[in-house]
Amino acid sequence: MKNSTSSFPTTSKKVIKGACIAVAVYALIFILIRLFWNPDNEFWYTAFNMRRIKGYDYTAFDLFGPLHLTELAITLIASVIAYQLYKRASENTKDRVLIIWAWAIALEELFKDTVMLATGQFQWDHLPFHLCGVNIFIALWYAYARKDYLAEFLYALGLSGTWVALITTSWQACPLLNFSHLHSVFFHALLAVYIVMILAGGFRPHIWNIWKVFAVMLLTMIPAVIFDIAVGTNFFFLCVTENNPILELIHSLCGRFYLAGLFALVVVCVFIMYIPWIIRDIVLYVKSR
Repeated sequence: MKNSTSSFPTTSKKVIKGACIAVAVYALIFILIRLFWNPDNEFWYTAFNMRRIKGYDYTAFDLFGPLHLTELAITLIASVIAYQLYKRASENTKDRVLIIWAWAIALEELFKDTVMLATGQFQWDHLPFHLCGVNIFIALWYAYARKDYLAEFLYALGLSGTWVALITTSWQACPLLNFSHLHSVFFHALLAVYIVMILAGGFRPHIWNIWKVFAVMLLTMIPAVIFDIAVGTNFFFLCVTENNPILELIHSLCGRFYLAGLFALVVVCVFIMYIPWIIRDIVLYVKSR
């Protein structure tokens, strides 16, 4: 029988080696961007700076226009392909793919922060404490722990939040050939595919576990609320709408009760995610009678 304790030093060395390589790579990226980037090139502008320069209502592409629909279609097609490939893979391959994919999501986010630092645009809001951001930590946790309540959260809030972000973009001020635009689409596509692969691996959400979703959500909101109060960030969109069409609508309808409307939106999104599984359970129950 393999001695698990004997492999610990080897694993630790691999982690340390990987961390050192990552630090070196990101340091090199930072130096190269710092040396050669052009501050007048709109490729590097964040949505915040694009609006600051061109106006609060400026948009670089139309929602549900050709570009937006193409990006949604590519994400959907990638999710379907990943579902089929992952479903047919061996268990060992599935384990490795989930771990690699989770780290890819985390490293891609770190790449974004490196670019923001190198171009002098980094703000506290760039930390990964938005809903999609905290899914980075949950995805890594699930890749190693495989707890069903983590999968439940990723499905009910992670997948719905990811697709809401893709459909009602907060980066509409950025054109296609812009780093923030490309990062935002790629990051959310990676996250969507990751969660779809969890479903392909056999996980099945259940409405009776919905309380676990909100329990994990409340825990993930703790750092978001701390930063929102301490340094004036807008994690979980608790303060302002940031030009998101759905959040703008909620604000116009609810006024000073915006947070209540935001929570209602979350509840509705979560319940919508469980409707297909409720229907499935009913059909299975009827067939078994």
